[in-house]
Amino acid sequence: MYLSIHTAVARIQYIHNGLLSFARTLLLQCAMTFMLLPFSLSAWGVTSIQVIGHSAADMPHADKPLLANIFMRRVRVNKQGKALVPVNLPVDHPLRSIYSEILFGQQPQAMEQYWNEQYFKGISPPFVVSSMEAVRRFVAGTPGAVGYVINCQDDDRAEVLLKIPLSVEQTRKISGLCQAQ
Repeated sequence: MYLSIHTAVARIQYIHNGLLSFARTLLLQCAMTFMLLPFSLSAWGVTSIQVIGHSAADMPHADKPLLANIFMRRVRVNKQGKALVPVNLPVDHPLRSIYSEILFGQQPQAMEQYWNEQYFKGISPPFVVSSMEAVRRFVAGTPGAVGYVINCQDDDRAEVLLKIPLSVEQTRKISGLCQAQ
């Protein structure tokens, strides 16, 4: 009987040590994944939203409050009196959701009431185009245009007015957009 208890204890210790080793390995792998996640996301090139503008937008000191007012059409001309033309991505685009959350503190769908009221005052919402490439083209070809894209590729067609840093969570939500271009 002593031999079988001794054998059982040895087997339990063997299983226990194996489970501990497995758990340590799993924890190490998880820790490495989370430590390297920001580097892998920035390797895709996504670290910020770039607010871009046509050279005629002439906005050397763009900041988030000014951009919020431009996109809400409260500010419609620059200091020189030239028209500013904001351009948005579609309401369901993940980048627009993040941009709206950063600038306005709410999702684009929540602004429907605001735009209904503005429409009856004769103020139209910003133009909407289908993709980041369309934003780049619109901004490059429209004097005074202002739009936003993510920084996955260098593009000199428009001037970068402001870079808005993204959190890891925000980056995760839009990381596939660079690969889709």
